[in-house]
Amino acid sequence: MDEKNTSILFTIDKNYQLEPALTAVKSLARKTHAKITYVQTDESLAVEGQSGVFEVLRIASTLWKGLAKVAEEKGVKMVLISAPYQKGGLLGGGMSAVVKSFDKCRIVYLNQNQNWVEPRNILLPIDGNSETRQKLFATSDWAKSYFSLVTVLGVSNPKDKEDQKYSHMYALQAKIYMEERKINVKLEEVQNKNFAEAVLAKSNDLPNCWIAAVSNSDGAFKTSAFQAVCEQAKVPILISPYQEVVGTGSVGY
Repeated sequence: MDEKNTSILFTIDKNYQLEPALTAVKSLARKTHAKITYVQTDESLAVEGQSGVFEVLRIASTLWKGLAKVAEEKGVKMVLISAPYQKGGLLGGGMSAVVKSFDKCRIVYLNQNQNWVEPRNILLPIDGNSETRQKLFATSDWAKSYFSLVTVLGVSNPKDKEDQKYSHMYALQAKIYMEERKINVKLEEVQNKNFAEAVLAKSNDLPNCWIAAVSNSDGAFKTSAFQAVCEQAKVPILISPYQEVVGTGSVGY
């Protein structure tokens, strides 16, 4: 890993089982030689620590807020969450809101539909908004660790020539960025005004796939699309912070 992860936090919804998430976090930790800590909140599965595997930190809080608080206090850069998606309301909320609480901490998210896989493939959606390029470093970092093939998927509105232009340009930059880091990469482009639909369809076609996503309220990958991907994805989602660590971003950062 280009950015050292010395500790990984994870938590599991109280209605879920331990083993799938534990298998996942142990895989992540092997790639980073990181210490594993289970954060047990008021909404988490009650577990006992396993000597030499993980320790338990108990905190009186909700699942998402509690994990975000511990991650911030400890300066942790990677967490794994196995829990139902957070629903939005008339005044906002939902997945975009809870993810932003993690600031610069990356998240591997497993919803109730997902099975853990080590990524032979990582799907990297890119739209016509320059801010979506901020997911490049985290994607490349984990792709190098797992020797993954990164599929850069440029998604644009079929009726918007300007959007198509920028989507193509940014997707091409993403491909070049991966090539410069010696990562196996291919570029595909699709026109679909439903961004989530395009991403989910492609993720279902790739074996042992992760989706690399950024929480964003602008561009094609707006809040509603991000919510839909988190709700419906059948593969793990690598969620990057809205702003990457300075100096690790893509072209132009």
